[in-house]
Amino acid sequence: MKDYLNYMRSIVARRCAELRELDIEAIRALPGYSPDASIYDDKVRCGVHHRSTPAGQHIVVAQAVRDSWFGMAYAVQLDGFAIEADGTRRELAENEKWEYD
Repeated sequence: MKDYLNYMRSIVARRCAELRELDIEAIRALPGYSPDASIYDDKVRCGVHHRSTPAGQHIVVAQAVRDSWFGMAYAVQLDGFAIEADGTRRELAENEKWEYD
């Protein structure tokens, strides 16, 4: 299992790095959820979550999920960042990630 977790962490880290390079207009244009078109493994699903808040903040989360029997999530790895209304970027606090876990 540990090898899969490291594998999933590397996918999430690479995807987050790509997302951090996007400008604010590209971030705003992200849908609420978009599955990653890349196929990493037949048991690992990847995607990007995007949410905007009433305060003008944008939350972006890259997620990798390893499925087991009957589509149940067996392991989840994720990371993300927020863009504040004034354009500053910051890492997500651990509790901000909980809803995607």
